[in-house]
Amino acid sequence: MGERVAYLDQARGVAMICIVMLHLTIFNLKGTASESVGGFCHSFDTRLLFLLSGMTAAISMGNKKMGFRECVVLGLKKLRTLFMPFMVWSVIVMSFIFNRSDVGQLSHLLLQAIDPKTGGYWFLLYLFVFQLLLIGIRFVVSLLSERIPNELWREILVAFVASWLIFPLYEYLLIFLVGYFVQKYGQRFLFNEVYTCVAFMLFILLYAYAGEWKNYSLVRVIIALSASSVILSVLKRASLSDGRHFLDDLGRHSLEIYLIHYCLVAMVKDYVISTDHLYAIPLFFMLGGVAMIICWLCCKIADALENIPYVSFVLLGKR
Repeated sequence: MGERVAYLDQARGVAMICIVMLHLTIFNLKGTASESVGGFCHSFDTRLLFLLSGMTAAISMGNKKMGFRECVVLGLKKLRTLFMPFMVWSVIVMSFIFNRSDVGQLSHLLLQAIDPKTGGYWFLLYLFVFQLLLIGIRFVVSLLSERIPNELWREILVAFVASWLIFPLYEYLLIFLVGYFVQKYGQRFLFNEVYTCVAFMLFILLYAYAGEWKNYSLVRVIIALSASSVILSVLKRASLSDGRHFLDDLGRHSLEIYLIHYCLVAMVKDYVISTDHLYAIPLFFMLGGVAMIICWLCCKIADALENIPYVSFVLLGKR
């Protein structure tokens, strides 16, 4: 297991705040202002998490060769920490909170759960698939070490071929793989001051003026990568490396926050507040404060669940 990196944890905390804000605008708010805030958060929130997951995977795997046994062990770990929480929480939320138990079959319920438009935990399943794909890529790269000496080209070649296996998810897979390759080979490029300024301007221009072009996956990827690189650069330069920092705590509990917050927000989905009398910018900061409180509450709930035997394993995938 690679060591934790402060600015990655903090960026993960920022992503979780934005995700909570987005779900608040979906379930509990209505009006033009809430749609503007939700659209802004949606432009990079889960995509930032995919980028960070790829970067974390590069750190945890390192440069070591992945044999068959190591791949199986790591795959089983991802099964426990990602796929099992996805199954358990999807059934709980879809059946008891959204009252969709009348679909009759578990398969139909899970098909709704993996759709980003109807399910809240699709990110976990997508990330599980991407992690398994990356494990397979590393295994094949290890086998090709003698035929293709350059490790970077080996990984690019195998990743390109393997990505066609799950082409329908390429928008999120591309961001995940960009995070992996940037962390392993291109950090100096990502945190370059000139690139950060260009990324900031690119995000502003595309987000404000792209219009219908935002319907294209590649444009959404560019917007998300631009915003993500700016966030990462700012956090790395801000020297918020104190382990007690609030964003660090949110980053370390990101999985628990992701699982619990959606359940909490969905439970009060019948209480909707109109935002027609508010402007988007004040609402953004107000929602940010509410989202921070919800994230803090999720951390406390997760700490309580971890102290209950077997519950943390079943609900959170922790031993």
